[in-house]
Amino acid sequence: MQLPSVLNDIKKNIHHLSDNLTNAPPPTPPPSHPLPPVPISLSNNSKCGASSRATFAKAWTQSQRLKEKNVQNQQLVETLESILNENEINLNLAKQELAIIQSQKMDLIRQVKSLKSQLDEAKDEIESTKYSVKSEKQVMEKVLEKSERARVALENQMEKLMAKRNKFMCF
Repeated sequence: MQLPSVLNDIKKNIHHLSDNLTNAPPPTPPPSHPLPPVPISLSNNSKCGASSRATFAKAWTQSQRLKEKNVQNQQLVETLESILNENEINLNLAKQELAIIQSQKMDLIRQVKSLKSQLDEAKDEIESTKYSVKSEKQVMEKVLEKSERARVALENQMEKLMAKRNKFMCF
């Protein structure tokens, strides 16, 4: 069939339908540009048909590869999302643990400061006690020295007295 005869047939059918319909809108004019060419049949063994089949097969193979790659990429995305979720959970746990450890650290720092203060007080008390003991020792040594001198003096007096007594006893 030729294009002009197809257009004539369409025109006749349009007029026939418009006659049958009383309320139908007025007919539209035919298109100003020609209809596209009729597609070449795939069953045709011509060079164009073989080329089309090869292109189709290549496109289909490529689409299958892309589908497989898409599935792999989706699996990779799911795996990465799963890993990300696990890492976020681990991060939150680590943050909680860090907060606990920092709190414990602050407690330990306060304890260390308190113990250092107690140690300084104990050192000061020890130094004070050492000084007191040293002073008391010096006082006691002086008293002991004095008492030793007194004892020696008493012994000397006793010896003198004993010597006098022995002189008197000799007569």
